[in-house]
Amino acid sequence: MSAALLNVLIGLVTSVLSGGVWALNRTKQARMLNRRADFFGLEGGAPCVVVMNDKYSKPGSMAQDDVYALVEIAMLGRELGSPVTIRRAREFRERNGSSTEFCIGGPSGGSNPRTGGHLAAHLPGVTVLPFSRDDDSMAFLIDGELFGMSPVSENVFWWPNSVPIPVLGPSSSFAGRPPSPTAPPSTS
Repeated sequence: MSAALLNVLIGLVTSVLSGGVWALNRTKQARMLNRRADFFGLEGGAPCVVVMNDKYSKPGSMAQDDVYALVEIAMLGRELGSPVTIRRAREFRERNGSSTEFCIGGPSGGSNPRTGGHLAAHLPGVTVLPFSRDDDSMAFLIDGELFGMSPVSENVFWWPNSVPIPVLGPSSSFAGRPPSPTAPPSTS
């Protein structure tokens, strides 16, 4: 066998192998995106609505962390091929129809009354205690059991994902709070 024919054969084998690796990676990536779309209720490019809250101390404005959450959800929607509509909680009164709804912020202090409505309708045993100087400030009360938060060391994130009966799209509520700037760094 001549050296030129051997080089062509080696080139063909490596091309077939690299094409197989490329196809495998594309398949894995498509499966991952499909799983994410299924989890968030954004299958097939379904539309989504992001319902923004008000900052606790300044109605009509948003906290910086809430804006970060908005950007993350918008990027997720774009990645999954879903059109994203952003609505303010105080203005959005109609049903979400077939759109997936993301509510950012908790119901306490009137920050996002829509989140409170979803909790009352779909998770009736869950209550978020109001802000106070007590140890149970902003704690979750679930069927009489108190789940408190430490303002110094805990990072709390709570996300119920439900599909209400009268609508087609799921509703997701993001509620929590970031750790305090004085919190010790995590060791995990």
